[in-house]
Amino acid sequence: MARRRDKVKPVPRDAVLVDYADSESRASAEKELIHQVADHALTLQRAQDHGDYAGALKHIAGFKPFVARYFDDVMVMDDDVRIRDTRLQLMAGLRDLVAAIADISEIVPRIG
Repeated sequence: MARRRDKVKPVPRDAVLVDYADSESRASAEKELIHQVADHALTLQRAQDHGDYAGALKHIAGFKPFVARYFDDVMVMDDDVRIRDTRLQLMAGLRDLVAAIADISEIVPRIG
């Protein structure tokens, strides 16, 4: 696996999304996912810096229940443009965090 040179800036604890989660988010699944991303971004960045892609992927796999609950419980495309934009920002941040480790768009599940 080729090492990507572009770095993803970790989401700091005082980032806009964390502030949003703590003050305005109405959905607990949304709050949990935002905090998971914020809490683990630096760990993933360190794993990338040290070439520990297997460890990073295992760590990313830990997001699965939070992402699943988020999509079960949260309407990303909310009627309120500000809420929708914030939710899309969260999805873009999570995408960028994962893409810094691996391009998972090429993963094809086995059938049968």
